[in-house]
Amino acid sequence: MRSRRPIEAALARLVVAASVLSAVVELGCARRLRLTPQELAKIEAKGGGVDDLRVHVRRATILRYDEEAAKESFEVNREVTERQLRKPKVIPIGRGTRGKIIGLGEANGMPILWVSFDLRMCDQIACALGFVQTEDERYKLAVVPERAGYKAPKVFRRREKRRLRMSLGKVEALAEANDVYLTRPKRRKVKKRRIKTIDLDFKKNQRIRERRDVDRPEGVD
Repeated sequence: MRSRRPIEAALARLVVAASVLSAVVELGCARRLRLTPQELAKIEAKGGGVDDLRVHVRRATILRYDEEAAKESFEVNREVTERQLRKPKVIPIGRGTRGKIIGLGEANGMPILWVSFDLRMCDQIACALGFVQTEDERYKLAVVPERAGYKAPKVFRRREKRRLRMSLGKVEALAEANDVYLTRPKRRKVKKRRIKTIDLDFKKNQRIRERRDVDRPEGVD
């Protein structure tokens, strides 16, 4: 029995070593990252284009189009009654809504991405949202298309509240090439309140495959 134990132990070590050697460990998790020119260039170079890429807005965005002329009624019967029926078109774009880049262009010398979040509603640049590259190497919402029969669009960040309505302006300096949609803090003394914009994100699932080559020392007599 004693003579078999060293052999059995050696075989056991070989089995363990072989199993560890052939094991493949796969590590990975999907992360949501801001789309940058570097990442976009890598996608275009290795993926052959951006047709299969899907992008997201970093913050929920609401587009509101008010009618140019609302339906009105006017009645006088001892007192004046004026009624107005408004039918605004509201387009909410959630953080999980996938968008497709349907065109690449240039705005005042800076790259601009034309994105559609519903190809049934829009499959052309004329009706797409424009995200322009800014000085901090992000793609920010800069162009919202107009609609026939409606006033200029209103853009809201997260919710349709007056304080969350966005306007076109410069993020850092007047020398920037393009205006983008933003909200500015009313009290500049508060450090935590910063200028808010609508940036483009994408999801990246980085998988790392690891094949271990184990060389286990047996010790020295």
